[in-house]
Order: sequence, then structure tokens, then C-alpha cells
Amino acid sequence: MSKELTTALEQLRKKGYNHLFELRFDSLIHSETEEAVLIDDFEAILFYENTNTSDYLYQIETIDNIKGVFIHNNNEYKFPISIEMIDKFKLPNKSRL
Repeated sequence: MSKELTTALEQLRKKGYNHLFELRFDSLIHSETEEAVLIDDFEAILFYENTNTSDYLYQIETIDNIKGVFIHNNNEYKFPISIEMIDKFKLPNKSRL
């Protein structure tokens, strides 16, 4: 993780964005509780991007007022991603659907 990404992550943590989310096909997964957050149940705002490393940091806020982050690297797709999630995060379409 780059120094800039670490700094951006620390800034969000100071604002209460303390939970980590992972991307799945059509939802986000809370990394601690493993609960799914459906696409219509959260807002995502791009907070930091580094196009040289393909790192993106999003601040996430769920309808239940859970604040967290989602770190995405365009070079690391672990799972297929729905078109709706690609659109929500404005990700390059590398899905293998």
C-alpha cells in the first residue's frame, strides 16, 4: 500500500470510517461480520485515486449509518462483478461474465 493511500485511509478513519468492505458480485461484504450490503443500501464516494498504481479508496456509508472504506485495485479482480456494481463504482469493465 502506498504512503499516499495509507494517509488517505487514516484521514477517513479520523472521520469515523472504521469498517472495511470487500466487493462481491452484486454487494459489498462487511469484513468483520461478513454481512452483505446490497447495491441500493450504500453510497460510495471516491476519496482517493492513484492511476499509476490503480489504487482507489472509496468512503462507504450504508443506510444503517455504518461508515467504512473499500479499497480497490484494478489489477486485482478476485470475483466477477455485476454491471450494476461496475457502474456504481465507475470501474473499468474487466468482468469475465
